[in-house]
Amino acid sequence: MNTSFTKYGEALKALLKECFNGDVIMEPIDTAFAYATKQTKNNLKFPFISFYPANTIYIDRKNSGMPAYHFGLDYQNPLPIYNEDGSLKGVNKRLAKNAEFLYIIMSYQIEVWATSRIEAEEVMQELLFWLYQNQQVDLEYNGEHLAFSFEIDDNIIDNSDLTSYVNNGKMYRYTCGIELQGAIVRSENYFTVIKPKIEIEELK
Repeated sequence: MNTSFTKYGEALKALLKECFNGDVIMEPIDTAFAYATKQTKNNLKFPFISFYPANTIYIDRKNSGMPAYHFGLDYQNPLPIYNEDGSLKGVNKRLAKNAEFLYIIMSYQIEVWATSRIEAEEVMQELLFWLYQNQQVDLEYNGEHLAFSFEIDDNIIDNSDLTSYVNNGKMYRYTCGIELQGAIVRSENYFTVIKPKIEIEELK
């Protein structure tokens, strides 16, 4: 079973794979090349993208209020209410699903690896547009889709001089970072067990 922490990595990987046709791996910089080579059975194709979370995860004190982690927050979308003929009558404003959240901030370092500088720059260029146009990752929790946003670092770093391998020639590596505002969810799920009072908001 995956924890809340690892689910963000999986969600970010899915987002990166939506815009990139090559390999995307979640692995630290110092082991990314060896890991990618092993995963592709020595058939590693360039360019490829690796990413990995920073060692430190911060508690987001601005958003982690006592109600969120003591009593929980409602996270289910309002339920639609239909007329007998199937037309939409309104929505049930009472939210039934509740969980205890503790908000966090996670940083990820995204690396573009290539065998030519122009190729590394092109991938990073297009990746930046994609990240700016899709600044959120989507997670599914207990049947509901939750979206969490991230900010993109101002700096793009050329780390090519740090990635020279004697047996594999020169490789170019461009780096960008993101800071994701997420939440960890308590493992125990809370559900309403008493009969709910239905409140319908009529469509106007």
